[in-house]
Amino acid sequence: MSDKMIKVWRFEDAPAEYQALSTNGGDEDWVVFVPDGFAEVHIPFLVEGGSGSIGCWCIEEHAVKGGKVCIGSHA
Repeated sequence: MSDKMIKVWRFEDAPAEYQALSTNGGDEDWVVFVPDGFAEVHIPFLVEGGSGSIGCWCIEEHAVKGGKVCIGSHA
């Protein structure tokens, strides 16, 4: 996978191993894979707080091989 491409899925369409990382318990909306190539880059749509983000109040981050997975939820 390219280290210069961020991938975004609706939660239900994301890879099962990424869905399984969630600790939210049912109100998940989006899953984002951010490769290591973006480690030092500020990504405004991955900031918690509603408008301006991926539309979510809570964004979990999980380290995975090659980058991180962010899971956005409303709760």
